[in-house]
Amino acid sequence: RWAEKQKREKAPIYAEMGWLYIDWKKYQKAIEAFDKANREREDGHWVNYWGMGKAYTLLGDSERGFSTLSKAMNAAPKPLRPPASEELQELLRQCRGALE
Repeated sequence: RWAEKQKREKAPIYAEMGWLYIDWKKYQKAIEAFDKANREREDGHWVNYWGMGKAYTLLGDSERGFSTLSKAMNAAPKPLRPPASEELQELLRQCRGALE
């Protein structure tokens, strides 16, 4: 409601909430926040997919983690720089290993 009153875009606020929830180890809440951030933007945003994929991976849902992290990698700017490039690769590797 605050964002609506301030006429501000809500997607960045939801995205920040998602990263805070990851820091607090509230992964399901993080997924919900990143999902809301993506729904606020027609095209989603690769960083939101990164956060959502990380949360799925940390919850042990490697299938959803891999799928969502792959979306992030495909949508990310090229060349992707650290820390995103390193963390995305590591998370994808973890998911692949769990799925084999």
